[in-house]
Amino acid sequence: MRVSKADKMGSYLCRIGGYDVRQKITLPKSIKGHGGVQNTQGGTEGRIYKGKRLIESKLPSAWAAVKKAYKLACREGNAKDVPVKIRERYNLSCD
Repeated sequence: MRVSKADKMGSYLCRIGGYDVRQKITLPKSIKGHGGVQNTQGGTEGRIYKGKRLIESKLPSAWAAVKKAYKLACREGNAKDVPVKIRERYNLSCD
């Protein structure tokens, strides 16, 4: 069976400068074994991609991933390419 891009990389949130911000969501699972049933915890993880290349992962949330991607875009000088709607939604500024 084929694996989709969202399963492999995470769900697409927005584009900031040249970076794609994605969010990988893992659901809690129940694993049956000889010792009984064990429950694994689910969670979210923010990721930053540039094309297919993973720049940074294991960020605590999508919000943190957007902030980090905006910092990287500011450092490169591509912050002016970010739409005003996204800047207002996530309260972004180059400080």
